[in-house]
Amino acid sequence: MEGWIKLHRSIEENEMYFADRFTRMQAWIDLLLLANHKAAVVFIRGIELRLKPGESFHSWSTLGKRWKWNRKTVGRFLKYLRNKQMIHYRTAYKIGVITIVKWENYQSNGAVVDYKRDYKRDSNKNVKKNKPEKKSNRMSGLRWL
Repeated sequence: MEGWIKLHRSIEENEMYFADRFTRMQAWIDLLLLANHKAAVVFIRGIELRLKPGESFHSWSTLGKRWKWNRKTVGRFLKYLRNKQMIHYRTAYKIGVITIVKWENYQSNGAVVDYKRDYKRDSNKNVKKNKPEKKSNRMSGLRWL
């Protein structure tokens, strides 16, 4: 399977989202949801922290509470993701900053998907306006991202 789906951050408001202890995949998706979608400046304990798209700041204990894990399990998971080159983890002023590697791969390129077939008028034939042209592949009129 290829492609992507859009997953709105409001999914966290669903009663099922935090109902159970997270699996590793749920924790990974949660990290994607927690990452900033655009550059931001935040102040933590009076310290200015500039975050880029794909970055977030959360302590291991905060993530542990979200995922219903202990700090040690969170640490092992983040180390696993770092070893798999899925995240970078750095500390800035005693604040943990998680960077999603290849963040742009998880984002829409902004293109609008047009599922309507292109209609074209053929002036050399008596073709009605708005009649779709014949295509050898029935799916070729669709554009996929």
